[in-house]
Amino acid sequence: MDADGTYPSEQIADVIDVLQRENLDFISCSRFPLVKADAMSSRNVFGNKMLTLIFGLLFWHWLKDSQSGMWVFSASDSAPDALRGTDLGV
Repeated sequence: MDADGTYPSEQIADVIDVLQRENLDFISCSRFPLVKADAMSSRNVFGNKMLTLIFGLLFWHWLKDSQSGMWVFSASDSAPDALRGTDLGV
């Protein structure tokens, strides 16, 4: 699942518990602090912080990691159609 050590895969069960307990449809997890300190170069950490800041300024919604790829979805009918299908539009 995570070849470079940037995502805490051992915490997936905990994230799913929060998703169910809070009746959420979607969680985007933060990679920070990194599982392995050397998993991301300082240039990438800086770039991520800048992109996250720009995201916050544009959308006035503050995140810790706007570039995270660790997402957890429910199987709920309230999830957007694009997320329920096989094509995520990527």
